Amino acid sequence: MIKKIQKQFIIIAMVAIFSVLAIIMVTINVINYDKVGEFADTVLDSLSSNNGEFGTPPPQGEESVRPPMENGMTNETPFETRFFTVKYNLDGEIVNVNVSKIFSINEEQAEEYANNVTSGNKDKGYNNFYRYKVTEKEDGKLVIFVDCTRGLTNANQFLQTSIIISIAGLLCVFLLVLFFSKKAMAPIIKSYEKQKHFITDSSHELKTPLTIISANNEITELESGETDCTKSIARQVTRMTSMVKSLTALSKIDEQEALEEKEKFNFSDAVLDVYAQFENIARTQQKILTKKVEENIEYVGDEKIIRQLVNVLLDNAVKYSFNKINVELARVKNHIELKVTNNTNGIEEGNLNKYFDRFYRSDEMRASAIEGNGIGLSIVKEIVELHKGKISAYSEDGEIFVIKIIL
Repeated sequence: MIKKIQKQFIIIAMVAIFSVLAIIMVTINVINYDKVGEFADTVLDSLSSNNGEFGTPPPQGEESVRPPMENGMTNETPFETRFFTVKYNLDGEIVNVNVSKIFSINEEQAEEYANNVTSGNKDKGYNNFYRYKVTEKEDGKLVIFVDCTRGLTNANQFLQTSIIISIAGLLCVFLLVLFFSKKAMAPIIKSYEKQKHFITDSSHELKTPLTIISANNEITELESGETDCTKSIARQVTRMTSMVKSLTALSKIDEQEALEEKEKFNFSDAVLDVYAQFENIARTQQKILTKKVEENIEYVGDEKIIRQLVNVLLDNAVKYSFNKINVELARVKNHIELKVTNNTNGIEEGNLNKYFDRFYRSDEMRASAIEGNGIGLSIVKEIVELHKGKISAYSEDGEIFVIKIIL
């Protein structure tokens, strides 16, 4: 149980840290890529407004530093930017190709790039590593491409570096969380140990007075005869004894970090053996107990507590059913599916996993004459989790209560 809580703490902490780190990393890289495109668009707008050329640079003056141009461009931008242009006339024919400002593209390639982008509906975007803009002019159409190889390469390298650093950071954080989780869990572990010892000690302490009360009640009945009071005392002693046994069993299961006894056994035979014990009980209560059990299903686990699981399920189903109980066992793909159903009333439709909470009993059950302590299904859940299985409780119509176990 402690390891399970510690594992959940580590998972929650790592998911939270990963989520925050992922949001930060994605945001930074998206902004980084947007900045590359934003600057390229600024250059494209400048070129477009000057018919595919940069404006005439200011003459060299005596000052060593020239004033910066608008929108982040500098006087060095015209000399650093690699671009090419393709001009179309009104009939859609290429009339001019300018590749003088770029070395890696020839005229044929420039025409191919231009035809690709003009065949689409977008006026701006990326084609390979080139940011383009299509501008309508009075005498035709001007397509300008700006080489963004350097900016995109830097952005990609930054993305790769940020991913590597993030993974390394997550690994370091995981090791730190793993190391400090024991200290963080110390108060919970201490409280849990006290609770476990209290349940175990109180269970042992209650056995003696219950035995004495039961013995004295029997002596009273022998001497004075059976009365309503002695019947009530005997009934409450039986109920308390059952609760103490359940608490002791639950405490022992809680103490197990893993299965203590694990071997292959016939799951079908285990279910049928327990089923046979309840046939007479159901018959005397005028209830119909049916089964559909696939033969020779083998399973590796603790046969003793698996039989206890089936016993609790059938006891619960017979106790709270109107008149019908059904047990099904089958192998579904690579898993074993055990399903116990019974008809009843006073239950909700949908998910009813709250019935596995310790000491939980619905208002209708508390108001009924049926005695119970709300521990049985908690024991079942603990046994299933020890076997790394899944358990669920539900009702599709508010009348049939279903407990389904997958092992």
